[in-house]
Amino acid sequence: ANIPCSICGDAPALYPELIEDLIRWGITSISVSLDAVESTYMAIAKAEKRIIPTSRRNL
Repeated sequence: ANIPCSICGDAPALYPELIEDLIRWGITSISVSLDAVESTYMAIAKAEKRIIPTSRRNL
């Protein structure tokens, strides 16, 4: 449906293992506290690197 979906809170920063699932489920933005931005950004980048090759294989 191409509808933007956001999540806000500490969960992505406290449990970075959730980020890959959030991306797979269609989350388009993640809001975290300022002190968690860098680590969350890195976790998102790692998750996207794992997801993108998998997605391309399914085309």
